Amino acid sequence: MEEFDYKTYAEIDDYLSNQWDDSLRVQFEKRMNDNPLLKKEVELHRSLKNAINQKDWELTTPEMYHTNTLKTAIQLTKNEEHAQLFSQVNKVHNSYFKKQSKEVLSLNKKNVLYLISTIAAIGLLLITWIYNQPISSEKLYAQYANDWKDLPSFITQNDETQSLLMNAERLFINKQYKEAEAAFSNLLNSNSSEVQAQALIYLGVLYIELEKYSDALSTFSKLSTSDTLFKYRMHWYKSLLYLKQNKKVEAKKELQLLLSNPKNYKYTTAKKLFDAL
Repeated sequence: MEEFDYKTYAEIDDYLSNQWDDSLRVQFEKRMNDNPLLKKEVELHRSLKNAINQKDWELTTPEMYHTNTLKTAIQLTKNEEHAQLFSQVNKVHNSYFKKQSKEVLSLNKKNVLYLISTIAAIGLLLITWIYNQPISSEKLYAQYANDWKDLPSFITQNDETQSLLMNAERLFINKQYKEAEAAFSNLLNSNSSEVQAQALIYLGVLYIELEKYSDALSTFSKLSTSDTLFKYRMHWYKSLLYLKQNKKVEAKKELQLLLSNPKNYKYTTAKKLFDAL
C-alpha cells in the first residue's frame, strides 16, 4: 500500500478545500488520472470531509463503500439526534486540517480511519444511551390517546336521541368542549343505559382535555356500575388519564387490572403501553 509524502497530503487538502486556481486544479486532476492510488486517496479524504461536514452523504465512487467503518460513520451523521455531536467534531476536524495546511503535517490512511472509528464509537454510544432513555408520559399519552379516534360511535333506534348524540359528538370533534359538556350531560338522563355509558366516556375524555382531572376520574369510575359492555373500557381510559398527569404508577395499576383478562378492551394495545412504561 502506497504512502504519500507530506507535500502530497497538503496538496490533497488544498485541492479539496478549493484553495487553487483552475490551472493548478487541472494539473492535480491529471496526476490523479495517471495515478489510481492517488485518486483513491483523494476520494477517501473527500468522503471523510463530506461525512463530517454533513453536506454530501453519497460517496464519490462505489468502490469506496466497502469500507465498513466509513459507512458506519456516515450513516451515524445522518441521525438528527447526533447533529450537535458531529458539529463539535466538525470544528475539531476543520481546525486540524487548517493546522495541517500551515505546518504541512501528514494525514495518512491510518489517521483518517482512526478518526472515523472514534466518531463511530462515540456515535454508537450515543445511540445506545438515547435508545435506553424512557419514553416520556407526554409522548406515550399522545401516541395512545391518538386524538381519541377510538371513541364509540353512536347508534340508536330513537331518531331524537340519535340527533342529540350526533350533535354532541360534533361539538366534541370541533373541540367546543363547554358546549359538548352540556350536551353529553343532558344525555345522562337518557332511558338507554348504552347512551348513558357512551356519554360518560365522552364526558371523561372531555374533562381530560379541559384538564379537569378529578371530574374525569369520577366520570370514568361511574362506568363500573354500568350494565353494558362499555364498563370494561374504564381501566383503559383511566390509565390514559393518569398518563396525562404523568402518574405512571397509577397508570400501570389500571393497565394491570385491564390485562387480567385477555378479552378486555384494548388488551393488546394495553400490553404494549404497559411494557413501554
